[in-house]
Amino acid sequence: MNKRILSILLCLMLVVSLLVMAVPVNAAPADATVTLTADKTVAKPGDEITFTVTLGPVEAIGCLEFVIDVPAGLAVGTITSNANAAQEIGLLKADLNDADGTPKFTSMADDKDGSTSTDVVLGTFTAVVKDDATGEQKVDVDSESIVSENYDGDPVGFNFVPATVTVAGSETTAPT
Repeated sequence: MNKRILSILLCLMLVVSLLVMAVPVNAAPADATVTLTADKTVAKPGDEITFTVTLGPVEAIGCLEFVIDVPAGLAVGTITSNANAAQEIGLLKADLNDADGTPKFTSMADDKDGSTSTDVVLGTFTAVVKDDATGEQKVDVDSESIVSENYDGDPVGFNFVPATVTVAGSETTAPT
């Protein structure tokens, strides 16, 4: 009789373990990526560089706002929004605009989360290399300015990929 009870218990444990493995796990949405790219990686003083701001796939976004940190060696010029970005993401507004001379991205949902399964260009901006610029000029997102959440107010994770431009002639060479 003990063998019969043990067999039943083992079979029951096997069935329960199979059920546990068959239940799908609701994984948290993957972090989206905002990428800054420059049309050139090496420039000299006076050169104009065009930076593109791209949002990678995102599952549910209700609000995203960030300021782009432009280094002192670059002077911001023209800032242009992609007029179709909001429509591509499914938001009420998606705008790359001027925040006190610094590019700032703002998006907003109307009554539901926006999403995209492809990369969406949010906009572009130009910058001119200043005469006194030296070394690497890293254009990144000001981490203290990031606001990202879905329509319900839950945080949405983002990764930010900066763009770096090296000012020609400013590299230091090692002594031979």
